[in-house]
Amino acid sequence: MNAVKFDKEYITGIKKNIINYISKTSISINKITFNLSLYTNFVISEDDDTTIKVTLPEIIDKKVIPAKIEIGSYYFDIKDNEYYIKPKVEEMLLNKLTRILVRGASLRITYENMAPIAIDGVGLIYDGDGYDSALNEVITEEINSYVPPFYDDPYAYNKGIVKMIIALTGKKYTINSYFNHDKSLFMALYSLSVDSNLFVKINKELTLIKHLISTVNSKDAIYDKTGKEIITKLIHAKEADLLNFVINKLYIPYINSVYVDKRKAVRDEILKGFLGNNYINLKLDNDNKDSYYWASVIKNTVPINNKVTDQAWTYFRGVAVEDNENNMHEIYALYSKAKSKNNVKEFMINVVNDKVSVDTGKKVITEKNLVNEILSYAYISSIDDNMKERLEKGIIQLCSNNDTFTSTLKGNPLSNRMLTAAIIQLASKNGYKIELLGINDGKAMFKVKETP
Repeated sequence: MNAVKFDKEYITGIKKNIINYISKTSISINKITFNLSLYTNFVISEDDDTTIKVTLPEIIDKKVIPAKIEIGSYYFDIKDNEYYIKPKVEEMLLNKLTRILVRGASLRITYENMAPIAIDGVGLIYDGDGYDSALNEVITEEINSYVPPFYDDPYAYNKGIVKMIIALTGKKYTINSYFNHDKSLFMALYSLSVDSNLFVKINKELTLIKHLISTVNSKDAIYDKTGKEIITKLIHAKEADLLNFVINKLYIPYINSVYVDKRKAVRDEILKGFLGNNYINLKLDNDNKDSYYWASVIKNTVPINNKVTDQAWTYFRGVAVEDNENNMHEIYALYSKAKSKNNVKEFMINVVNDKVSVDTGKKVITEKNLVNEILSYAYISSIDDNMKERLEKGIIQLCSNNDTFTSTLKGNPLSNRMLTAAIIQLASKNGYKIELLGINDGKAMFKVKETP
């Protein structure tokens, strides 16, 4: 594969592709052409990384100062004092530069007496960049006829939601709102949902999801294993809740407003948005891939052969609320477990009919595995370091020399539960997996199931 030369002609080619794409709409090409003319200052920096820094155009003394784009040298090889794009990163660079220029094409410049006085932003100018960022990627992929594999794209879900909304409301409204900064998209959303605040709600959730994904994928983020697990579960919970919200507010109203042929056509377009053009040949039961999962939710939740009855619609909303509550409880329980390591004294441990629960002040945790782990922290925090060290050494010795062993319990039932939980926890810390077989005559019997 021959390396592509990076020069003015290369950038001009990207701009032509953008103009050709927009020329199929009712948007003024003159405005787009002028905006793109402000993106001519491309500089290759000495930074050997994939970063591309963009300084937007600005207005000084009623004159528009062009944008500046600094591209890391990582993308290039130098030959005869000219820059050539490394073949292995050509698609990546093309998509990044197209995204930048698509945003540049959408500049909104305010004029007064024919003189520019302000640049009000780019794209969908709104609080939060979740929707705008995903839409920018969708437009870029259509221009370049390239969609990254969903398993290699952390933001595939956000783009799937945007494509779903485009399929339901019409592409022209989205494109007009992005490049012309009008209210077409918001009005199209309102016509289906009768909710004037719908875009704000969707954009807020997409922004949160985008930032959570950025955090969990950042090399600079600092968190422990539990912290990453909490963020990952929160992303999935937010994605599930938002998809249910869009199904409730837009998809079901659309299904109920058109004939079955149109339902099928739009449903297929939505599935294509999540799975790609070959979605028909793909099974929708692969739980290991998020895009398969979301597509299966859409396909299986709302049958399209008939309209959705009021009873079925009400049931769907109830299940969606319950699912979200369960997801958020699971996340809060994980957070509480992690917090209890440092300050279990903030929690109230209750025993009713021999069942232990932990009241965090906001949630009551009843899951046995989480309760037992919190009980172990409670016991460990109640003894001094010397006793903890002796206990841990004793457990290691017992586990290493025996298939089973016993521990004498001398406290009340709750204290005994705390001690047995602590023994299991300290054994696990040192690579031993043990099981509590039972308690008889004031003695707890453990079985060693795995050793380091």
